[in-house]
Amino acid sequence: MHTCLDQYRANEAAGGSSNAGLKWIQKGGGYYSQCNAHLKS
Repeated sequence: MHTCLDQYRANEAAGGSSNAGLKWIQKGGGYYSQCNAHLKS
């Protein structure tokens, strides 16, 4: 899980635009769920 959070935080530090406007956890699928799905595929 660290890689997802590390990437998210790095994106936030760089201005957040790399997170595609996603919050870490949000209804309907945030950055966490997107990243997690990507890792499983």
